[in-house]
Amino acid sequence: AAAGINQGAIVTLDVDTAEIRVLVGGVGNFWQYQYNRATNPHTIGSAIKPFVYLTAFMNGVIDPSTIIDDAPIKIPDVSQESGYWKPSNFDNEFHGPITARAALIFSRNIPAIKVAMKTGINNIIDTAHKAGIKSKLEPLLSLALGAQAVTPLELATAYSTFARGGVQIDPILIRKITDSQGRVLELNKPVAKNSLPEMY
Repeated sequence: AAAGINQGAIVTLDVDTAEIRVLVGGVGNFWQYQYNRATNPHTIGSAIKPFVYLTAFMNGVIDPSTIIDDAPIKIPDVSQESGYWKPSNFDNEFHGPITARAALIFSRNIPAIKVAMKTGINNIIDTAHKAGIKSKLEPLLSLALGAQAVTPLELATAYSTFARGGVQIDPILIRKITDSQGRVLELNKPVAKNSLPEMY
């Protein structure tokens, strides 16, 4: 385990059927650790960035070859002592003009914020919800850096929508329930919705 990390969660889905293949809510003794991390929200972090860029592509704000300046930015923010929010990259460096494709590949924070500002946070939230994220997302610019929380199950669902070329299917945990006589009490089958364009 990485330093300072003693818990985790795993979710895997069958992309074709949306059936859950693995759902692990934590590690250790179940009777001591019954909190299900796979179905409870956690900060999304940079996993939100594909939704930022996809929304920008969908709305014609940028394309993968658009140049974005990975350079310092100051955003008015009355909650900050200085009156400004000065976001930084994880490495505290700036790479200058780079393509949108490179900005996403290398998970640069400043370009993601600049793209989100042009695209509109509410549009990004709409894309995330269409992909399968159910959690409420607040229309704050910090969402572009993943400062809000979703469940690992929601995130796996949303990423499987990418893998299906924009077709969203709610995850299926229970395929079928029968009684002792073999009568089907519940049957769950994939319900596909064309939620997002196949642009990626």
